[in-house]
Amino acid sequence: MIKFKVIFPSSTVDFLDPTEAMAFKNTYGGLTVVQYQEEEPITPLMDREIANWRLRSILMQRNLLDQVTALINGLPEPVKSIAVNAWDYGNTTQINSNTVRYLQASLGLSIADVVQIFDDADNIAI
Repeated sequence: MIKFKVIFPSSTVDFLDPTEAMAFKNTYGGLTVVQYQEEEPITPLMDREIANWRLRSILMQRNLLDQVTALINGLPEPVKSIAVNAWDYGNTTQINSNTVRYLQASLGLSIADVVQIFDDADNIAI
């Protein structure tokens, strides 16, 4: 089923109708509206995290790093400053974080794609 998600700094709201999603975004100041294909959640995702250097390496290999950086830098303040600090100076990224969900939706990735990125990052051998 195709749905539309209004993304806020700390939450999201789903809609079936794109017009309703845009009206809600405009009324309540959401960051963006993205269209996505609803999928069954893949578990366990709740506590999974990966070292940022690993995640950056895989994103670079998949030619996604520049897009991710641009999306983070495009967030409104104060969310942008927090996300930039987490991305630039944090040690890990959690798979279920709002930032990963935002990036997933903005890049048009499925849950399976995100899980595969985390799997590949976890399997880097140096």
